[in-house]
Amino acid sequence: MMNDLTEAHNLNDPVDRKRLEAVLRRYVPGPRVLWKPSCASTNEELMNLARAGERGWVLLGTDRQSEGRGRHRRRWVSPLGGLYLSVLPPLLPEESPITLVPLAVGLALSEALRDEAVQRGGELDPRLKWPNDIFARRGKLAGVLCETIKEEDGWLVVAGIGINLRPLSLENKRLIVDEVTSLDEEADLGWTRSGLIVAFIRRLSERLRDWKDRPEKLRRDWLAAADFIGKTVRVKTGEAPVEGVAEGIDENGGLLLQTSGGTTTINAAEGIEVLDE
Repeated sequence: MMNDLTEAHNLNDPVDRKRLEAVLRRYVPGPRVLWKPSCASTNEELMNLARAGERGWVLLGTDRQSEGRGRHRRRWVSPLGGLYLSVLPPLLPEESPITLVPLAVGLALSEALRDEAVQRGGELDPRLKWPNDIFARRGKLAGVLCETIKEEDGWLVVAGIGINLRPLSLENKRLIVDEVTSLDEEADLGWTRSGLIVAFIRRLSERLRDWKDRPEKLRRDWLAAADFIGKTVRVKTGEAPVEGVAEGIDENGGLLLQTSGGTTTINAAEGIEVLDE
């Protein structure tokens, strides 16, 4: 199965939309790839297309974003040298909690990064941090932002991802709170955006099927890919930070935290900090 990605590795940057669409047809029906040299926000543009009637699989990528954003509308630094992509899958039914979809996207992305490293003769061990960040040895490597539109018969979801392929400049690093890293710094394997996109879409289509048919498996696999379960963490919420031991995630994707007052569920946060590493 991994050999199916070989053709994508021959797609050199800049992205060849038509060749990429041809490879993606192996995994999803009727993919449409849109690519721009620059834009304000791939998520914002694809959300607008979805509101105007666009339906998936639609991918919108760019070489750089001027107004890239993460959770809580925080700025996502998006210079040249990264992969900035938003994906609109087909309409998702209401059979499983929509709040599990960001976990499915994050898990798919971490698996795609690992797959692509192996395909290129190396290795990478990305780890998930709730709710939707991906870390490697040296720091934050990638992030996910999912936005939704409620329809009568289901949900439209735009899943945005940002991956640091090349090292960020010192100027850009100063704009970021977390320690950051890049694929080149973690494993110099000649990464390409096209190869990563194919690996991600293949894994995403699989994980969205799990979300629909086997949500328990999705949660179990997500927990296996996380590295903070059982550790003491500080959760940054909109109010005062909450400290406790991370026990897992519930059926809706909320973080289960054992505090001095008992187990509490946190459904939204700006991020978490592991205290006992």
